[in-house]
Amino acid sequence: MTSPRQIRPQVVLLGLALGLGAVCAGNLSGCARSSSPMYPFEPGHRWTYSVRAGFLTRVEEVKVLGPATVAGGPGWILGGEMGRSRLAWQNQVLVAEELPGTRLSPPLPILDLQQQPGTVRRWRGILTANGRPFEATAELTMASTKLKIAGRDAPTSKTTLVLKLEDRSVELISWYIEGTGLVRQEQRTNGLQDRALEYLTGP
Repeated sequence: MTSPRQIRPQVVLLGLALGLGAVCAGNLSGCARSSSPMYPFEPGHRWTYSVRAGFLTRVEEVKVLGPATVAGGPGWILGGEMGRSRLAWQNQVLVAEELPGTRLSPPLPILDLQQQPGTVRRWRGILTANGRPFEATAELTMASTKLKIAGRDAPTSKTTLVLKLEDRSVELISWYIEGTGLVRQEQRTNGLQDRALEYLTGP
């Protein structure tokens, strides 16, 4: 039997929380949609990032490829060199049903616009990597902070997602700016940083 040490699921959220399209009319609370006013998201939109993995740095592009069904509702497909992802807004929660090389059931919350700082949103489900299922759990927290972008301090929503898979713990720290989306991200596996990204261009 193959263990999680032999199959390393790619928990990569590069560009996933860039936002989703048109705005619902009226108050956002309780609005079922596959879009959010926080981020611009339309078919053909592109974002570029500087991605650092170990001693290597490269520029990668994430593109909105088109609509998709996610968890039985409307969602979107994002694609880049690392693969495709399927995600959707369920009310004010951005969830991922598929990440590059990985499927999640039920969909994994990666950003909750209603979450209060200091609270924890928990998830438990099945993560499938390379066709093999594993039981997994996750915890999502949020904080409001500032990040220096182009020499200026910009208000951001900072999320920390910790995904646990038997002997593996993947921590993903992400910073989002309203109207832009994902601007910085750091990923650590078992406490060691294995990749990071910085926003370069986008809508």
